[in-house]
Amino acid sequence: MSDTDALKALVAQGARYVGEKDSAGLTRMASAACGSPSYLFDMDRLRKLWAVYSVRVDIENVNILEVGADRAKVEVTQTLKKASGPDFQDTRARHIYTFVKENGAWKLCTNDVAESHRLP
Repeated sequence: MSDTDALKALVAQGARYVGEKDSAGLTRMASAACGSPSYLFDMDRLRKLWAVYSVRVDIENVNILEVGADRAKVEVTQTLKKASGPDFQDTRARHIYTFVKENGAWKLCTNDVAESHRLP
């Protein structure tokens, strides 16, 4: 599998893990070497969200910005929509994911929200 295909598959897998409330799966996707505080914050936010809602993430676009031997940047446009739970504001966001290669496998290093807005 090419690096591009592997990165796209990882993005899709992450979206599935969010919908399945699979924090262990998301943790396996993350780089231990990065130790990103933003990732830990995101996991805490997700656990709080999952306590109240079931959600789904729909990937609208994946744009590979750069791929090096051990680092890649990927722009992802996605929606977060409520599947069940009380009132919730669906959103569309553009993320910039940074991945690093560890032992031959791509791992999520950072997730920066470049843009986010509420859906009508």
